[in-house]
Amino acid sequence: MKIGVEYLAHVVHTTFGNNNSGRIVIDGSGTSLGSPLVTRVIPGLPQALNDFANGYALQFIQGNSLRAAGHTRSFEVFGQDDWKIGRDFMVNLGLRWEYNSPITDQRDRFLTLQPGRQSVVFPDAPVGLLYPGDEGVSRSTYHRDWNNFSPRLGMAWDVLGNGKLAIRGGYGLLYDSPDYQLGAPFITAPPFNITATITSARYADPWASSLVNPIPQPFPFHPAGPGDRLNFKALAPLTLGYYDPALATPYTQEWSFQVQHQVSPNWVIEAAYVGSSAVKLLSQHQVNPAVLTPMATTINENSRRRLNLGNPQSGQYGGAVFGSIVSEGTDANSSYHSLQISVTHKFAHGLQLSNAYTWGHAIDNASSIDWSGAGMTTRIDDYRADRGNSSFDVRHRYILTYQYELPRFENTHAWAHRVLGGWGISGISTFQTGLPFDVIDTTDRCLCGSGGQRPDYIGGQVQFLDPRSTSSHFWFDGTILTQGTGAPNPFFRRVGSGPSAAQGAGRFDNFGRNVFHGPGVNNWDVAVLRQWRLRDTGHFDFRAELVNIFNHAQFLNPNANIQQNTMFGRITATRDARIVQLTLRYGF
Repeated sequence: MKIGVEYLAHVVHTTFGNNNSGRIVIDGSGTSLGSPLVTRVIPGLPQALNDFANGYALQFIQGNSLRAAGHTRSFEVFGQDDWKIGRDFMVNLGLRWEYNSPITDQRDRFLTLQPGRQSVVFPDAPVGLLYPGDEGVSRSTYHRDWNNFSPRLGMAWDVLGNGKLAIRGGYGLLYDSPDYQLGAPFITAPPFNITATITSARYADPWASSLVNPIPQPFPFHPAGPGDRLNFKALAPLTLGYYDPALATPYTQEWSFQVQHQVSPNWVIEAAYVGSSAVKLLSQHQVNPAVLTPMATTINENSRRRLNLGNPQSGQYGGAVFGSIVSEGTDANSSYHSLQISVTHKFAHGLQLSNAYTWGHAIDNASSIDWSGAGMTTRIDDYRADRGNSSFDVRHRYILTYQYELPRFENTHAWAHRVLGGWGISGISTFQTGLPFDVIDTTDRCLCGSGGQRPDYIGGQVQFLDPRSTSSHFWFDGTILTQGTGAPNPFFRRVGSGPSAAQGAGRFDNFGRNVFHGPGVNNWDVAVLRQWRLRDTGHFDFRAELVNIFNHAQFLNPNANIQQNTMFGRITATRDARIVQLTLRYGF
């Protein structure tokens, strides 16, 4: 029996980048919505380029950086034991308990949202913003998770009793560690760190020229401490990020069943089913979406946000107290099922060979998160609408690995030993289907500030093309002549003809997430080696490594953003071309 205890302390001190030099968002809405935003239309220019030529930006976003200091600790206890049931059957049982303390910042620079409550720590903060030190708010702002028990079960059966046919199976429940997101909401936590967002402005002078929320130049920004006075109104609308108070520890259940048979002294065949199901995975939600009105546009989005409507403080904050508010929660989930088959030749007579094929399917509703903006948040109308192929889903994958060493011919003719002896070749050949890609619309056509926005699918069988066949390198027909609608593309249309309710925007699309897969991989990596043995002084090793030896173009996924009409459907990048590396080493 084995028993163990583990204690770990995680400390991450890092400086977050936060659009320090500013980020300009130009999407064509100024030209689409017309006067008084953009009055000059230059013939032949797409709407976004016309906005650029007129110096107009939908948004200007800039933040400051501050060094975060995230801390968390974990304590784990486990026990496991093996039981032999008969001579050829073994069972392994184990249990593990884990505790991961909530993440804290060394200087308590987090915040949380509780509408209706006024902060005591920062009395100038708008109603609803609370901080560590306020009543009922912990240093981490979310609850402890004490019930993380992990059972483990494994079995192995030598069916014939001679070690040539084995059946194995296993199950485990595994918890994740939260240290990878140490302090991420700190990026948008005023007054410690700010992200100022200006709407409808001339990007040459965004602060003063905004038609919606002009504010004084806020930089350089000096973070405030507890009890300090700060004019929050000068930063409105406030962009926030915080931990969901119900944040829990993500976990996955994994299981497998494998049959292994040695068919000859050197050949082994294996077949296995491997699956998993994960819950409480990290996700991001827009908790302050904009409410649709007949006069809704992307310009007046902040004034329509849920926490600003009827807010008695809105007038003091220029019409909108809060902007985008993103919470980090743990309500995403995933599943994976696969068939894995391998045929292996053990190293013998100078040859080692391995063939491995996997059919797999990974599904989730959030493959990753980041704090770059609302584009990574889930849809606000229906979280299930984001469930689809995982961004890392590879349906078919075959890998061939091989190594062959020529005999040294030491007992034959001297010329054979000198010319042919000591040579070897090895390689890895990979063939796999492509990764999924999401057909998206980065313009806010739902007029709600939510992520997960895509165009409408209007029907037709999408045909995938050979990018080598045309100079445009299309993966699918991305023809668009009218930027506002996406017409006359044979498969997709944008929601509405522009970013306003009057132009038909104001709803979500009818298309799913990660529906299509991109180009696959056909890659050969080969290495040739030669060894010269010296009498008693050592040896020289020469090795030539050729990555992608046939220089086969390995295309990456296409541009699938319908807002970028001239690039929609096109492939613009590849994996590495052929790489050759030569080495000569002396060993003694």
